[in-house]
Amino acid sequence: MNNQNFKNAEPDSKNSHYRYTFYFSNGEIRPGYTGKKGFSEAKDSRKALKKCLERLYDKEWFDSPKTANGGLFEKVEIFKNTYGNGYEYFATLFPSYIEFADVKTTDRTLGNWLVRFISELSTGLSEETRNTFDSLKKKTETLDLSTNRFAYKSHLQCYCKWVLDKKLEPVNRVQEFYRKYCEMYFREYDERDQRFYESLLFYKP
Repeated sequence: MNNQNFKNAEPDSKNSHYRYTFYFSNGEIRPGYTGKKGFSEAKDSRKALKKCLERLYDKEWFDSPKTANGGLFEKVEIFKNTYGNGYEYFATLFPSYIEFADVKTTDRTLGNWLVRFISELSTGLSEETRNTFDSLKKKTETLDLSTNRFAYKSHLQCYCKWVLDKKLEPVNRVQEFYRKYCEMYFREYDERDQRFYESLLFYKP
């Protein structure tokens, strides 16, 4: 693919797997699509979104891109093509956390990758994150304590609930993951953490 030709091609508003809208602190709003006219997208919509976000990351859209006239990244809303009824809301990515339209139906591999993507915005995308989903899958589908993936406890708590929503792990394992993660990476485990730990027993998706 000729990068210059791709850059100059018109967005494909009809056939793209996803469309997105970026919001910056100076009030600027920049919409776009994952695909462009005259260029084929990956058949796997997850990989198309992944590739697009990485491309925009490399252009500094998740920082303070020149195209935003100094405005800082605030959020990006993502919509998925239904191929029949337009685009429906999928998720919103903020600088340090994600809100999914429906966590229960979010593809587990894509959801895991997006969590990892957001957690690395401040430090830089690792080569591991840039790998294919197949390579990344083994690293993100378990309660992995080997890396610091969450900037805030609120993000860790959302992730724990997401794991339970998806029924990926039993509640006792999620509880222990939360406790150990707090101790390892936040260097504390206080009364509020204990209350959250206990609430997971009664959490219902």
